[in-house]
Amino acid sequence: MPRTRLAFLAALLTLATACAPRRPVVRESPESSLRFLLVNDVYVADTLRDGSGGVAHVAALKRRLEAESGGPVTFVLAGDVLSPSLLSKWYAGRQMVDAFNAAGLDFATFGNHEFELDRDTLVARIRESRFRWLSANCTEAGTGAPLPGVRAWDTVTVRGVRVGLFGLTLRGDYRRYVACGDPDSAAHAAIGALRGAGAQLVVGITHQTLGADSALLAR
Repeated sequence: MPRTRLAFLAALLTLATACAPRRPVVRESPESSLRFLLVNDVYVADTLRDGSGGVAHVAALKRRLEAESGGPVTFVLAGDVLSPSLLSKWYAGRQMVDAFNAAGLDFATFGNHEFELDRDTLVARIRESRFRWLSANCTEAGTGAPLPGVRAWDTVTVRGVRVGLFGLTLRGDYRRYVACGDPDSAAHAAIGALRGAGAQLVVGITHQTLGADSALLAR
């Protein structure tokens, strides 16, 4: 089996970056490339008046990348989507789940703003999601059990490669129903479990600072 590798999809790319007008150049061999499309901190699903942004543009970009590479693109969201926004005050994040369901999102992890919702509302949004929520370090306070519908990690097979994914969220003073433990410890536990599950590539979908990502990757 090939040596397991570790990569991070940090919360650094924005929706605007993903929607840049320049067409991507595919340099990899289509038969060997593994491609990820990442967005984070997305609060508005619509395209802006100047034509930029919009979840529909990202969905179109995903389809174009798949056509150019001749294979699947794994579409992930690194947190901060259900809150805060003006519409979320009315719909409690339901409009963003609907948009990303339609766009074909594969995986999401929590940002700090997700925990501004009350527990029942957050659980309802998770239940409505057709994509999978991952969090290795944020669990139910008191019991340490995963929030309903959330996994610490998951695996997919892309172009014959078993890829393991886990989610991380920076620690903070969140609502009492959730406890986010040490990201480093949680990441290493998830990596060990994924290696045991046969993952050849391990990818962290993280909502934390670049410094924290770099330090964790170095360890």
